[in-house]
Order: sequence, then structure tokens, then C-alpha cells
Amino acid sequence: MTIQSTKALTILRIVIGTIIITHGALRIYSNTVLGFGEVLTLSGIPQGAIVAWALTVFEIIGGLTFLLGRFVKPIGLLFALYLIAEIYLFQFKNGWSVSGFGKSEIEYNILLITSFFAVALSQSKWK
Repeated sequence: MTIQSTKALTILRIVIGTIIITHGALRIYSNTVLGFGEVLTLSGIPQGAIVAWALTVFEIIGGLTFLLGRFVKPIGLLFALYLIAEIYLFQFKNGWSVSGFGKSEIEYNILLITSFFAVALSQSKWK
């Protein structure tokens, strides 16, 4: 891998790590974790509140670990799978566009999924 591509992937890793940390932190700051849990429960996921807290903590701690360059491959792949599940469970039925016909954000998640895969798969090690 060239120095330029390594630098580009580092920038991408820091940016998407920051995005995912902010996503989890804002859920706590805005006091919406339990609301997220209710959505999960209504969607058929058991123990929605516990799952919501686990996902929120994972976004913050996993995002920070990813941002710092530790366990990039497994964490990046987990985040990509998490976002794929989010699309499947919640967004797919609403359509593609944030600003278009639906209330979805599929294109944003596709960008994040692709970014997580690109950074994770560029790593030769699992730590």
C-alpha cells in the first residue's frame, strides 16, 4: 500500500470513527436511548432497551477504538454489519433518499458501510 493510500484510509478511519462516536453520544445527550429501545422492541427485538444501550455503548467505545486504529478490522466489519441490519430492519421499506420520497437514510448508511468495509479490509491484522 502506498503512503498516499495509507494516509487517505487513516483520514477516512478518523472521520467515520468520529461520526459513529457522535451518533452514540448524541443519543445519550438527547436522552433518546430508551426511545430507541422502544423502537427496537416494537420491531420485534427482545429487550429493546438493553439492546439500545448496548448499541449506544458500542458506538462510543467501538468508534473510539476504531478511530484510534485499534482492532480496526473486526470493529469496522461489525459496524458495517450493524448498518446493514439497520437498513434491512428499518429503512428499506421507506425507500432510498433522505430528501426525496421517503424518510430513509439508506444512501448515508451505504456510504458508511462502504467506508467501514474499505478501512477494515485494508488492514492485514485483526488488532
